[in-house]
Amino acid sequence: MRAKTSRSEFVTANLAFVWERGYHATGVSDYASKVGLPKGSFYNYFDSKVDFALQVVDAYTAAWESLLQRFLTDQTLSVPERFDRFLEQQIHDHCDTHHCVRGCLAGNLGIETANTVAPVAERIEATFAHIEQLFKTAFVQAQNDGLLVPGVSPDTAAALLLNSLEGAFLRMKVARSRTPLQEIRTTLLPLLFGGHSVAADAQRTTTRDS
Repeated sequence: MRAKTSRSEFVTANLAFVWERGYHATGVSDYASKVGLPKGSFYNYFDSKVDFALQVVDAYTAAWESLLQRFLTDQTLSVPERFDRFLEQQIHDHCDTHHCVRGCLAGNLGIETANTVAPVAERIEATFAHIEQLFKTAFVQAQNDGLLVPGVSPDTAAALLLNSLEGAFLRMKVARSRTPLQEIRTTLLPLLFGGHSVAADAQRTTTRDS
């Protein structure tokens, strides 16, 4: 006898599908089929398609938080090194693994639902605010360590990085190019950290030695 699919398993099974196909181009029958269930079974798990989308956003937020906690709280590295490692991983995952075609799930859904599905758009904005706060915590440490460029507050740095990332994810997806993310790593990070970042230092060394 087949074990009953849990609510979290239902969401996990559909995460990549929603990421690639979006909200408006998919429906409850698609979601149910991903776990081998008939369309009617969907409503045993979720009140509505909106309820399901909210759970998808929450799962994505939890994954982001876990990722950022892993990179941005590593006390063996300086804050610039932590952000550099984080961006290196993003470039690898989005471009080497997924060929620059997926973008950011929260950003994708935000664009789709901003004017049409208010509860989902509001949850995505909450996700962005949460990620921005995680960035800010790291920038506060950078400021305390004398690594954040003078005149830029942790709040401003966090907002600038998040907004730049979301724009870069969109441009990456449209252009099928890693360049937008790479430019954050080699240009924006040095601006925020007073000229220092691991990627920028390596780029200068390569240029000098060539």
